[in-house]
Amino acid sequence: WLRTWALAGVAEALAQAGVIDGALKIVSVMNDPISRSRALSPVIKDLVRKGSSDDAVEAMRAELGWVRGVAERRDAAGCYATLAEACADVSDLVDSESTIRGQWLGLARSALARSWLFGASVWDHFDILMRVAPELAVQLVDERILADPEQGTAPESDPDLGPEGPGGDTGSYR
Repeated sequence: WLRTWALAGVAEALAQAGVIDGALKIVSVMNDPISRSRALSPVIKDLVRKGSSDDAVEAMRAELGWVRGVAERRDAAGCYATLAEACADVSDLVDSESTIRGQWLGLARSALARSWLFGASVWDHFDILMRVAPELAVQLVDERILADPEQGTAPESDPDLGPEGPGGDTGSYR
């Protein structure tokens, strides 16, 4: 654990000093997938701050591919969620009208969806979902309320919605 923590610190310091290649090499020698994903986040942010968005996107895509290839199921879910959060953080650093922001949000959504495929709960990372796909987040909350009205208040816009949503008890596809 101490070695991993030290490597992450060295990678972050190298990135802040502008030695990005060295920082990425440090991250690449880390074996623990979750620690590696956490260590990559500040390196990616520094790349973007220094105007190297293309390099940052390339590094993130490489990391997403690495996780797919090496991480065990439980580790992969956590890695992808960590990478999704890093992408969301980076999207906050770029101009809101930029196509690069859209690219980072897309990477975040992709990583978040991958975390779900590996067993992560949608609700455990709902904060990330709200940042990268707010419409989907609201829809999930609405559907959860409709599916279990005792857990919340049904939307006032249509009080006639049944447990199956629009159409009442027309059957369930589940």
